[in-house]
Amino acid sequence: MAINFVVNDIITVNTSYVATTLSALPETPSLNQVLEMTGYLGSDSATVTAVGTLVVSGQTLSYISLLPSNTSSLVYNNGQGVTLYFAVEAQLNNTFEIASASVGSVLYTTCENNSGVTIPKNSVVRQTGFNTTTQQPQIALASASASGTSVVMGIADSDILNGASGGVLIEGSYQGIDTSGFSAVGDIAYLSNTLGAVATSAGAVNATVGRILAVGTDGSIFVRGILAAGAGGGATGATGIRGTTGIQGGTGIQGLGVTGLQGATGIVGNQGGTGLQGGTGLGGSTGIQGLGLTGATGIQGLTGFFGSTGISTLNGILNTTPGQLQFTTGNGAINQVVGPTDQSLLISAGQSVAGVGKDLNLRSGNAPGGSGAHGGDIIWHLGSSDGGASPTRLLVENSSNTLLLAVGFDNDASLGGFTYRTNVFPKPTTGVTITADYSGTVYTNEGAAALVELNLPTAVSGLTYSFYCQDADGIRINASGGNTIRIAGSVSATAGFIKSTVVGSAIKIVAINATEWIALYSTGTWTIDI
Repeated sequence: MAINFVVNDIITVNTSYVATTLSALPETPSLNQVLEMTGYLGSDSATVTAVGTLVVSGQTLSYISLLPSNTSSLVYNNGQGVTLYFAVEAQLNNTFEIASASVGSVLYTTCENNSGVTIPKNSVVRQTGFNTTTQQPQIALASASASGTSVVMGIADSDILNGASGGVLIEGSYQGIDTSGFSAVGDIAYLSNTLGAVATSAGAVNATVGRILAVGTDGSIFVRGILAAGAGGGATGATGIRGTTGIQGGTGIQGLGVTGLQGATGIVGNQGGTGLQGGTGLGGSTGIQGLGLTGATGIQGLTGFFGSTGISTLNGILNTTPGQLQFTTGNGAINQVVGPTDQSLLISAGQSVAGVGKDLNLRSGNAPGGSGAHGGDIIWHLGSSDGGASPTRLLVENSSNTLLLAVGFDNDASLGGFTYRTNVFPKPTTGVTITADYSGTVYTNEGAAALVELNLPTAVSGLTYSFYCQDADGIRINASGGNTIRIAGSVSATAGFIKSTVVGSAIKIVAINATEWIALYSTGTWTIDI
């Protein structure tokens, strides 16, 4: 088997194959790149600039380089285009197809009739398969009589004999079709239950062909394929969203499948006999009770919120008995809430605990265990790096003062010894060796007075870094001993480098194993040490 495309071929994405087959495969870095880039291409056509194969770690990869016709596309990449890698050659061949014609807002494609009968001109067709040899979709007459035949692809612009190929208008203005049965411009043209025909009203399945542009025996329809039963055309159904049975319609919410997401009565809701209710509601004999949250005398009593041990205006909430809720005096603010044992909750404010600062602290244990100790297993506190300023961090430590979690304005987020960096480093020190815990960081040479050199760590699968040339003095990235750097079909020498002195050049690389770095994308001009 061979790659079906050659340089200067004009191709488009086979969106049906990508959506139903390619996206269901297990994730890999190269597959994720293919799904992302084909999503950016959409229905745009692209020119093939290179094809071929290469061997990486004993695995043969097939690649194709593309330059979109749409210069505003992200994939255009300042005229550099993009190179996509496939682990299986057949996946590359099925992901793309030869584009027949795309003129302005009118999109045609060449299709093969494998239905067993002639498809007459002006007939609405559906896709039934794909010929991998000719790289053409296979078609048959569409009908709204069943879900499986109602997915509209377009309209045949000529008679297509069985086994032959012909043009199909997928999107745009189709001329010379009988629309005399419609009332006005703008009417919806529905797919008929009759094979290949349009109708003024929906058939058994609500499938749309387009809208009427001109009424008459030589009329016109604006066609937009793949609009059957809400597939790409919004949420539609016989009754839409309505009534006591939740979201429902003729076939529910559905895509290219038979019935999509649907139940017997739609989304009903959760309901019990009388809602959330007990015998007397929340309350005692005369407390808060019943459905109305009221009782005979409301909240009251000799020992309610009142008395020598209740709420006192002198000392706030206070009880000297161990294990009870206690607010010690202190400028009218909450000072402590304590419990009787080391397993209870301690909330303290206005105290300095282990150099944290006079902030809010929560921990297990009934008191600090002395200088530098927390008296329990875990402490959570809002604190600051200088002990006494406004809180800037949330910290979690154990009783040995080991930091388990730190998140705040004055440090990166870390968890269990692992740090996630979200930094952008302008003009890093030249000759610096990047460490693995800075994976995900963007490095630039902003403000440089000379070439900035950065040394990659030893490759570990999954490490990724981005580099941007902000200054014409240049930026150079060196691979460590035994490692190489690859951009498309070019690979550096062992312990080689890549560099750029062109302002605006950018590259993102990822380690795919212990010895190889590859470019997920690059733009501008990059020199490779070969």
